[in-house]
Amino acid sequence: DICVFQRTDVPKIGRVILFRSEENKVTIKLLKHDGSNYILHPINSNYQDEIAKGCSVGVLVGIVRRIGSRTISDHDPDGIKP
Repeated sequence: DICVFQRTDVPKIGRVILFRSEENKVTIKLLKHDGSNYILHPINSNYQDEIAKGCSVGVLVGIVRRIGSRTISDHDPDGIKP
């Protein structure tokens, strides 16, 4: 799969984002909000939620996937929901 991100530092709740932590580590997570904090929610259920400490780098706007000889793509300029 190829993931396409649109550069933005504006948090997009409910969307998959590219996030840079205060330790300068980059991750891809679903962004949520618990009423007081932004929460990074992993798509892989083997990991736990964490409070977002850092900054949003981009939002997932496209996916290109090859299945056999076919190429399938999905695009949403507002951000793809999981």
